[in-house]
Amino acid sequence: MTMEIVNTETLTVTTLAKLRKQITTNVPDNPAPEQLAKLDHAPLEVEPAPTGDKVTRLGKAELRDGKYYPTFQVEAFSPDELLEQAKRDRIEDVAAITVTTASGLTFDGDEDSQTRMARALLGMTDADTIDWVLADNSITTVGKAELAEALRLAGLEQARLWVLPYTTQP
Repeated sequence: MTMEIVNTETLTVTTLAKLRKQITTNVPDNPAPEQLAKLDHAPLEVEPAPTGDKVTRLGKAELRDGKYYPTFQVEAFSPDELLEQAKRDRIEDVAAITVTTASGLTFDGDEDSQTRMARALLGMTDADTIDWVLADNSITTVGKAELAEALRLAGLEQARLWVLPYTTQP
């Protein structure tokens, strides 16, 4: 990339070559600064972007030591933006819930899995068993008490995660 010295417009070398009718030869991929200077351009240096919540590259470049450097605006997230991000993170965390019962079986505990557990439990007697797909995709037979324990653990974990956006400070 190059920076036009007169109006500080950022251009690629190819665009520069097309715009400058006086150029009759190919412009190399990496022209030397003195070649660019003849075309009223200076190199646009690439630096790592600064870090921060919101980093915006500004259209203007800053001239330092005969070279142009991109400029950035860095802003912190507002409290409302932080809360919205925490809510988005919570959705992912709830979707990833797994719980392990006292017998060592690990169940998926996301919201859909909790709904399936609750529906199954509604129709079961204490003596019933049901085939269930565990978090590792293996199939096992579980009783009502085991499924109820998994549902209880998943519900508790979801309740813990659900309030985090409102209780944690950045």
